[in-house]
Amino acid sequence: MKQKKVDIKQADSTNTDTKPDDLNKTDLKKSHPYYLISLSPDTKNGSVYNIKYVFHVKVKIERYRNPIVVTKCHRCQGFELGTSHCNHPPNCVKCGGPRLTMGCKKERMSEPACVNCKGAHTSSYRKCLKYIEQHNPTYEMKTVKGKGKFYALECDIAKEEDATKIFNWGKNNLGSAHVLVNNAGTVSPGKIIDTNKEIWDKLIGVNITGLFYCSQQAVKMMKESHSFFST
Repeated sequence: MKQKKVDIKQADSTNTDTKPDDLNKTDLKKSHPYYLISLSPDTKNGSVYNIKYVFHVKVKIERYRNPIVVTKCHRCQGFELGTSHCNHPPNCVKCGGPRLTMGCKKERMSEPACVNCKGAHTSSYRKCLKYIEQHNPTYEMKTVKGKGKFYALECDIAKEEDATKIFNWGKNNLGSAHVLVNNAGTVSPGKIIDTNKEIWDKLIGVNITGLFYCSQQAVKMMKESHSFFST
């Protein structure tokens, strides 16, 4: 095997007092440090899992497992944001009411309520349909039967009244927005000395002002459904 560039990073361990020199010891009661090893791309990298000893020290090499966890706010019970960055109105994790959890007055034996799916469970329940949808974006698509629909609406996103009208139509006919893709744009090839104010206003209106209007309307709707995702 050719010599490769190896990047080794020491990760946190349960015993912070353990030093690399302790690897020479045979005291199995101590928690030895973990190391993250990055190898250069090669077809023979799989053989690294066959290594059982390093400098007479028994080691176990495992594939790096990056846990997929949905970030959830403990203040508003929304997804994809942390408590320290949340400025939304609070929601109780137990009763779903508009209050902080520490101020909940729900009776011990009374039924809980989820603020996200309105189900009879706490908002922290891992089998909540809204949590599953966030954890697995394709879940909702798999549960939908039949053919989908595509709606084409004409508007000028550079005009605030047009952008507002489009989002209001979507809310009234399709429900709250969950995803916003800002892909509308325009170009005007040419030299800057040949660009007049009319062309400039159109470029700014569609590419910048329109993005602002659409994002503003979408965020208002997303806050209602606790869904935050835009590109």
